[in-house]
Amino acid sequence: MGELFNMLANSFEKGDRLFIEKGLDLLLSRIRPMQEAAFPTSVSRFLESVFHPGQIPGVIASYAEEIGISENYLSRLVKKTTGRSVGAWIDIVRIQRAKRLLVETREPVIDIAASVGVEDQSYFSRLFKKETGLTPSAFRKKMQG
Repeated sequence: MGELFNMLANSFEKGDRLFIEKGLDLLLSRIRPMQEAAFPTSVSRFLESVFHPGQIPGVIASYAEEIGISENYLSRLVKKTTGRSVGAWIDIVRIQRAKRLLVETREPVIDIAASVGVEDQSYFSRLFKKETGLTPSAFRKKMQG
């Protein structure tokens, strides 16, 4: 969860309301009266893995294999527990890391896409624009200007 806190702090500094909202949803959903476990172990392991610093966000199959359950079961469990799909959590992390790289580096967009686990730059640009309202290049230009 440390990486999530770092991403939330960075998002707060940048005024990224969408990520702050999603991140706080995750944190608040883990708080329960009497400190009972908020998430099943499999969901907690998935979230810790997807938010792990330095790890390229993977695909559902890789997380399911790592945890030792089927893709379908992981998908159902994550959706039921968090209200968001496995793919949505993976995309949240991908976009947030891409934003950081776009601001902090001069790497080409295609390299940033690959470093967050998306090999198709066109798909990455569409996903980024869907989540932020800007293309990766426009986001970089706005944040640097």
